[in-house]
Amino acid sequence: MPEFRLRPRYRLLPASAAGIGGGIAVFGALQGPFALVAVGGAAMAMGAAYWFSPTWKIRLVTTDEDLQFHTSRGRINRLPWAQARRVFVDRVHGTCLVVGSNAETSLIVPGVGAPAPYDIDNKAALFAEIMARVAPSRQREVASIEQAIADKLPWTEVDVDSSTKLP
Repeated sequence: MPEFRLRPRYRLLPASAAGIGGGIAVFGALQGPFALVAVGGAAMAMGAAYWFSPTWKIRLVTTDEDLQFHTSRGRINRLPWAQARRVFVDRVHGTCLVVGSNAETSLIVPGVGAPAPYDIDNKAALFAEIMARVAPSRQREVASIEQAIADKLPWTEVDVDSSTKLP
């Protein structure tokens, strides 16, 4: 069962916020304005919160039957391949949007410039796995995932029993 971990995509932004916040806090402590200490401390806390977010502990596991979402506590959700309503594919950028039966079972595999706040380890292998597992009739080529989202393409073009509850 191949596993793929979510990783921070914007690594420099929280590091910069924490670093600049630390500088502001030190300046405020030395010069006296408590407001600067508070602002600097808040920036450092936000940078740390991003790095230690539980999101970065999520693992995607692919099996013959489904795409599973796991944390350190176990499986939190799953999308059976047969219930993937649609996969929008941008092969040029190596990006795909897997549309499940709800938001918790949908996923963007981010390629170059994709609108996702995370990255995925070995995303090329995950992309290939999704393309191999989801029926070609449910795959739709698009120029870009951003355009597919902006155009609000009909995500439920394929008949899927919407009353099906995922375990």
